[in-house]
Amino acid sequence: QFSLASFSDGKFLTLGVDDKDFLIVLVTCLLVFVISVLKEKGVHICSTIEKKNIVLRWTVWYVLIFYLIIFGAYGIGYIPVDPIYAGF
Repeated sequence: QFSLASFSDGKFLTLGVDDKDFLIVLVTCLLVFVISVLKEKGVHICSTIEKKNIVLRWTVWYVLIFYLIIFGAYGIGYIPVDPIYAGF
């Protein structure tokens, strides 16, 4: 049974999600929420970024790309797993 108390008493962290992973998920969910609120208000994020200075524009794109690369697959505590066919 799900309850919000599992976040505060530490039971959530026993499911294989450590505090760093939880922080990454929280930041990503917050980013998606902010972008969706801005989109509902009629702000087009891509066109807004395209109107900015080229240095700022490319900085935003590179930060987003590296955020996905670093925290998406190769995050904190990444352990490479052998493919299933490696044992044959």
